[in-house]
Amino acid sequence: MYELSKIHKNEVPLRLILSMIGSPQHELAKWLSEILEHVLKEFSGNCIADSFRFAATMRELDFNSETTFLCWFDVTNLFTNIPLDETIHICSDMLYRSTLTPPDFPENIFLEFMKLATKSVCFSFNDVMYQQVDGVAIGSPLSPILANIFLGFQESLLFTQVSRPVRYWRYVDETFVIVKRHHEENFFKSRKNAESLTRAASTTYGQRQGCQIANSYAVHADRAACNYKVDDVV
Repeated sequence: MYELSKIHKNEVPLRLILSMIGSPQHELAKWLSEILEHVLKEFSGNCIADSFRFAATMRELDFNSETTFLCWFDVTNLFTNIPLDETIHICSDMLYRSTLTPPDFPENIFLEFMKLATKSVCFSFNDVMYQQVDGVAIGSPLSPILANIFLGFQESLLFTQVSRPVRYWRYVDETFVIVKRHHEENFFKSRKNAESLTRAASTTYGQRQGCQIANSYAVHADRAACNYKVDDVV
């Protein structure tokens, strides 16, 4: 394991990277990533390819700032907070209990392979050995795929509970939303919606104008920085 500095953030925090190249788990993870591509596609309807595509799309939009509300939210430490067991079973259900063509081996073998490629990863840091037990490691070929599948699944649940916003785009853990003004409270206020958006990790919000939305979750606004912290107050 090694570290990279996040020089674009205050106090320059470190990002831990797990070097898996050359390990048996790395080869297994690459192979499983190919199998999961069809599952990923099912949950990528809200994803945007890159910042260039986002900027081009925004330039084409025609919206009235008087009637629309723009905000963003970012999942903190997404990869290391992905619940592995739940995400693996989401993948398994999609592969073996949906319209997708399943792999040519039994489901129990798939589950075992997934656990070997994620929960059985051992690594050293400062001469101490560790084993990954939950979350996905930055450096594994499976990490971005599992993170996107988990968030995409949560989004699919979210939009069965609330109306789809005017625009909803996500790039990995960064999400940009446009909703009709005065409808933003309905989008964020519901306890179930908040759980769907924050169950993986804490979430940071931003918007153009500060507000406070209180239900089972409290959203505290910092009007100067436009940063929001979601606190579970249940």
